[in-house]
Amino acid sequence: MQALVEELSETCHVGVLEGHAAVTVALVDGSYAVRMHSWVGKRDEAHTTAMGEVLLAALPESELHALYPDGPLIRRTDTMISTAAELRKHLTVVRDSGFALDDEEYEHSLRAVAAPIHDRTGEVIAAVAISGAASRPAKPQLDSSVEKVRGCAAKISAELGAP
Repeated sequence: MQALVEELSETCHVGVLEGHAAVTVALVDGSYAVRMHSWVGKRDEAHTTAMGEVLLAALPESELHALYPDGPLIRRTDTMISTAAELRKHLTVVRDSGFALDDEEYEHSLRAVAAPIHDRTGEVIAAVAISGAASRPAKPQLDSSVEKVRGCAAKISAELGAP
């Protein structure tokens, strides 16, 4: 996490899923003056964050339906997914791509990228994310940031014995 922060200067956090909540369990602050403010123990509705979306995408469909039955969802911004059906469709994309992008959905002017962390059995047990001002990075750097976050997740996973 520290290496990722040193490279991107954005706040990096690791979280786990606890019911409907994405809970931050580790954090390294970024170095920009304008940055994501977070803390260990912070809880957010999982569907409202990139980190939470990665965690939800790993759930079996039956668990996802139990957590999010059909109907409207809590929305933080007008660009956020608004129904359980939309969420399930979006999580398929997250699962297939191996990362989630929050482009000002959790909060205006904030962007985040997250990727899954796997244990030795290959199961997703956590997610790593970077968050920062939406004005950074520009589109070409965003693609690079996605790969760096995915690389960080792969390194953590390997340290945990993931295949």
